[in-house]
Amino acid sequence: MPNLATPIPLVSVFSFGSPIDTGAFASSPFAWSWTPGTPPAWCRVTESASDGTAEVSVALGKADKIAGLGLHVGPLNCRGNTFCLFSTDNSVHTPAVRSMYGAHSFHLILREKPVGLFVDSPSEVTIDAGCTRRDTLSIRVSEPGWRLAIIEGSSPTEIIHRYLLLTGTPYIPPRWAFGFHQSRWSYENEAAVREVAESALANDIPLDVIHLDIHYMDGYRVFTVDESRFPNLEKLSADLFERGIRLVSILDPGVKAEKGFPLYDEGKAKGFFCTKADGKELFEGAVWPGRSVFPDFFRADVRHWWGAQYRKLQSMGISGFWNDMNEPAIFYTPESLGEFAQKIDSYSQSDEHLDELSSMISRPGLGNRRSYCEQFLHEVEGEPRPNKAVHNLYGTLMTKATADSLAETAPNKRHFLLSRSSYTGMHRYAAIWTGDNHSWWEHLALNVQQLISLNMSGFLFCGADTGGFWGDSSPDLLVRWTQLSAFSPFCRNHSCLDSRRQEPWAFDQETLGLCRDAIKLRYAIMPYLYGEFVRAALSCQPFIRGLFLDHDDARDRLTGDQFMCGPSLLVAPVLEPAATQRHVWLPRGAWLEASASAAGLSGKRVVSGGDTRLEVGIGSMPVFLRNGSLVPMAADSSAASSLSKGVPNRYKLLGFTDTEASCWLLLDDGETAYKTWEEWPKCEVKVCRGNNGWSVAVDFGAAKRRPLELEIEMWDSSVSASRLTART
Repeated sequence: MPNLATPIPLVSVFSFGSPIDTGAFASSPFAWSWTPGTPPAWCRVTESASDGTAEVSVALGKADKIAGLGLHVGPLNCRGNTFCLFSTDNSVHTPAVRSMYGAHSFHLILREKPVGLFVDSPSEVTIDAGCTRRDTLSIRVSEPGWRLAIIEGSSPTEIIHRYLLLTGTPYIPPRWAFGFHQSRWSYENEAAVREVAESALANDIPLDVIHLDIHYMDGYRVFTVDESRFPNLEKLSADLFERGIRLVSILDPGVKAEKGFPLYDEGKAKGFFCTKADGKELFEGAVWPGRSVFPDFFRADVRHWWGAQYRKLQSMGISGFWNDMNEPAIFYTPESLGEFAQKIDSYSQSDEHLDELSSMISRPGLGNRRSYCEQFLHEVEGEPRPNKAVHNLYGTLMTKATADSLAETAPNKRHFLLSRSSYTGMHRYAAIWTGDNHSWWEHLALNVQQLISLNMSGFLFCGADTGGFWGDSSPDLLVRWTQLSAFSPFCRNHSCLDSRRQEPWAFDQETLGLCRDAIKLRYAIMPYLYGEFVRAALSCQPFIRGLFLDHDDARDRLTGDQFMCGPSLLVAPVLEPAATQRHVWLPRGAWLEASASAAGLSGKRVVSGGDTRLEVGIGSMPVFLRNGSLVPMAADSSAASSLSKGVPNRYKLLGFTDTEASCWLLLDDGETAYKTWEEWPKCEVKVCRGNNGWSVAVDFGAAKRRPLELEIEMWDSSVSASRLTART
């Protein structure tokens, strides 16, 4: 019989065997009160007496739907598909892909009485969501020692709220991280980085962040700088910072196995690297530096050592960090490469093996073999365990090492930290992106589903590589993707070294102008994006929300091509090439269709819920305001890097209500960390309709009063628009 704990009302956590503390829960399970218990009858758990593996089975009704599972490929409704939660560097995200970079097992079963399930296991977890048997959800856990959380509630929103109470408040980055990021693999030297900054300024593109990919390192040695490419990184950082642009640098966990490389020598001397099964010989796998060793992040002393290394780059002016390749990705091992070479040599001696030889040459199959995860060990709670038993935690623990170090050096500040691999719990201290996507229209559409699913799993600050990473983006694809990314929490244009350039200014003047409009729209609505993101995170709710979360009439649709951005904006991005029309479905009630431009949002017309078809020229960005909304915007978004210039004093507001509406303006410095919404410096703006027309009230609460100028455009459902101004 498993043990049962109820750390939160309507949340039941069952413990099977002897699980480790993965860090998935906000408080340690070891501090909970455990009693013997069994899961409810509808959730059948079968354990294997021989190896401790287990299967969870749930009967599915014909109308039941399944949503969640964080980072995955496929439709928003997961039913009918299978998933393998085993963090993997898989760079071709087709519908056949079962494993991605993250392992996020939380999902909702949408039925008359919805329920949430979360499996806490750092090993491989497979989920058969009615694929093998259409009437059964089957969850298989591959290693002994795991936990199952069953989360109940009257609505999907309640269940997600309780899940985030259980696993912790989502990460909130500094305000500058909400700005536009420009990246490429790679801006390979100082001149290239300065050229990006100059091009953004010359083309009037707001820019807050430039990313440094692996070519800034000396021979890809982690925590080093190639002085021939970047002779004075400190001055480059300082010069860009003066212009409001920050640098973010990439880091990988693979340490070049090279005698004389100080990091390698120190880590080896202290026994900080993973070993082979004998516990003595270091495990080596090849990544960018060549033969590399891997820190054992399951040890607290190793994490502390690793985290301290980031301070070298901080001292050079690096403002944020991007942890990559941390599944960990492995190109090959010396042993696998040797075996491969022997086979190639053997097959090449005879014509009898031409098929095998051809297959090996075209598909060597050396990278990221599952067998590698059985060949090296971690010290987990004092005991040696193979990587495969705890694999999904490796990248998260690397990122925890970074986060802990940043918190130690600046305990009262928010930091920017991005990771490719992730596990539940990492959403408390870092952002993620969706990895190496392609410049495909299908991946533009996939971006919407992933924003919704990741937000459900607690990873609120997330996004995809705008324009696509692999392949060549077309001008129209870049425009449409930039329009979508204007509403994404994380907004970064990123591409690979052998693709065409895809910065906003890399194409023709029309493309430049349209991308500029979309980016400036983002900066114009930044008071809304930033304020509602913070409010969502601190209230343990998704920021990007599927329509089904808030609208009963959307439950049967599980629409994956539209989303709510915060509580007020419904966004229907254009996801098809050469589209001139866009079908939009609106939940019941009245909605205000907005005109979206570089200046922000303004009212266009009032429409009723249901199906509608819009004309969508290449410059169109379909956005609707929910009834009862008041959306704050910056009155002037023309200045580049505006997020570095503090809180504005002038705002435009667009409202849609027949009675009253309110919004919040955050007045913080953009970096200080606050634990609660109540602590956050802010003011509330409320617009009410009375017998004498509209009135405006501004309540600063405990925040210091400051002069504000408000220009307000109010609409009501009778299609009456009013304009008013207010000052404090």
